[in-house]
Amino acid sequence: MSIIMAHVKTVIKQASVYSRKMDRLSKRIFGEIPYELTARNARVVKAFQAMPYEENEFCIAYFPPHPMLHSLTKLLRLHGLFRDEHQDFIDELLRQRCLRGKAPPKPGEGKRAMMRRKNA
Repeated sequence: MSIIMAHVKTVIKQASVYSRKMDRLSKRIFGEIPYELTARNARVVKAFQAMPYEENEFCIAYFPPHPMLHSLTKLLRLHGLFRDEHQDFIDELLRQRCLRGKAPPKPGEGKRAMMRRKNA
């Protein structure tokens, strides 16, 4: 009698194809991992379970927002609320070059445009 019970226990432990497929389907439905994990798969599962970098506050605030700060300082300088001495110096040099007649040519008045007019 004990031999028969042992055989029944092993039969119960061995799942049928249908029960394995249903188990896998239920795991997929409820968001569990539908198969046994290997070391390689575990690394991928861990990466997907972690918080995305875009939502992690530490990763977002790691670098200062330079492009936004640059555009804000340009806007403040335009309204006269911020003084950028280096940009003022560059503007003054450009103004002095224009007064001496050394300014860059306007569109359509450059060297190539003059050559085109000469040949046409």
